[in-house]
Amino acid sequence: MSRRADQLLLTAVRRGGAPVGFLAATSLLLAGVYLALPAVMGRALDAVLGGHDAALWVSLAAVSIALLVVCDAADDYIGAVANARSIAWLRRTLLRQVLALGTRAARRFGAGDLVSRLVGNTARTGSAPSGLVWALTELVPPSAVSSRWR
Repeated sequence: MSRRADQLLLTAVRRGGAPVGFLAATSLLLAGVYLALPAVMGRALDAVLGGHDAALWVSLAAVSIALLVVCDAADDYIGAVANARSIAWLRRTLLRQVLALGTRAARRFGAGDLVSRLVGNTARTGSAPSGLVWALTELVPPSAVSSRWR
């Protein structure tokens, strides 16, 4: 990929705005809950089957599951908001570029080609904010598990 394309992707991520930071926070929290949930569920099951007082562990399991649901929903919503901001910026930028070219230069491209780039390609490129955050946070669970086994 060219340096200009890399710069465009980074700018698209920045144009996602503040939601990108919230997305990173909810994604990290979600990864933490995914890591903790099996241990909490195991402790709750051990307490129930062992005849011990299981109220604490069952409560923690319920809170973990509720947190998982809330974080997952927030993660999806905030990711969509960040992507929408990025896509809107990309479309405005591309449309300004096309209009600045004028009709003579724009004739080199077919109308369908320009519309395809304006609608489809910007949507794919505009998903860079959530894609970057989710790619980085997907590394958390394997990293935590592999560091535990050292």
